[in-house]
Amino acid sequence: MIDIKNLTVNYEKKTALKNFSLSIKENEIVAIVGESGSGKTTVLRTILNILPQNSQIISGKIYFQNKSLLDLNLNDWQNLRGNEIAIIFQDTGNMLNPVRTIGSQFIEYIKAHSKLSKKEALNLSKQMLKKMNLQNVENILKSYPFELSGGQCQRIGIAMAMTFKPKLLLADEPTSALDANTQAQIVQELLKLHDEYKTTILMITHNLAVANYMADRILIMKDGEIIDFVDKNKLFNSKNEYTKELINSIPNLKGKRYV
Repeated sequence: MIDIKNLTVNYEKKTALKNFSLSIKENEIVAIVGESGSGKTTVLRTILNILPQNSQIISGKIYFQNKSLLDLNLNDWQNLRGNEIAIIFQDTGNMLNPVRTIGSQFIEYIKAHSKLSKKEALNLSKQMLKKMNLQNVENILKSYPFELSGGQCQRIGIAMAMTFKPKLLLADEPTSALDANTQAQIVQELLKLHDEYKTTILMITHNLAVANYMADRILIMKDGEIIDFVDKNKLFNSKNEYTKELINSIPNLKGKRYV
């Protein structure tokens, strides 16, 4: 599905990724875990070609379905983003335009990636919001982001990302800004969509419990490099010292680790 080879990315003079390589199979879920500044988000931004201006790709290749992403032009990206590769941001509520209704933004998103009419786009947006188990979708479409809860906004972000059944979904900390109950609900919604659409997912998380529950394989990063890469059922038996430190950092209650 996607193959990253020896990718090195700099922010000005600082190396954010160093010789990073990763191959993900179709319909697989891979989670990237690591402390802040380890290069996790840079991986997703490089795949989607949305790196900040002060960045530079020093070396490496990225292939998506045998197509080189680093060689695409702006028109190619317009066709690829949203349709074949989509992204869910860490806090969708802050990514949405605060002075426009959810409906106007959702319709604009659909029309930007398709030839659907405004009426067709409205109907599709309603269908996607219902798939995310949101109630009163008519009211939600008329609402502004600040009028909705964090969980509702995150579901809207997922609904938008999944509208065109992308082959690859990038998820940047999709549950970190939510309370524990809402996190669990969002995880279940993502897994349900993964099963329904057979979407490959590459996600970032600080939460080892979420990674271990959702992912097929877990990649551990530090200082822009891969430290460990294991199947989910081998994570807690890893012999890598840094992985052990991450696991030991999980809070425990009365001697039991709830993860």
